[in-house]
Amino acid sequence: MISEKVGSTFCTFCTLGGLPDGVDKMRIIDREKNEYHEVVKKYNTDEIIHETHELLSKHKK
Repeated sequence: MISEKVGSTFCTFCTLGGLPDGVDKMRIIDREKNEYHEVVKKYNTDEIIHETHELLSKHKK
């Protein structure tokens, strides 16, 4: 299985409409299964502000 898991926290004050505390972003890329998953939550909460689950071959790069 070939996959990439990325977890990060970053400031998005300008890019996502004023979230000065930033966001937690989890991304899973599985080339073998042709899957792309991404979940973005407000930092220190469970509030999902963006979620994507799609075929990797259809994901915009």
